[in-house]
Amino acid sequence: DEIRLKLAEKMNDAFDRVWETSHERGTTLRTAALVTGIREVAAALDARGLYP
Repeated sequence: DEIRLKLAEKMNDAFDRVWETSHERGTTLRTAALVTGIREVAAALDARGLYP
């Protein structure tokens, strides 16, 4: 049950981010999901640095 609750929380948070992006940019949810994913990858690369 704990695992399901954590997964549900992560999924809801992800959906909320995509929904917000969709409304901010006036795009479809599909496009907003792509934009959100690219933003998160870019943030991870910035945090990690240029070299692995």
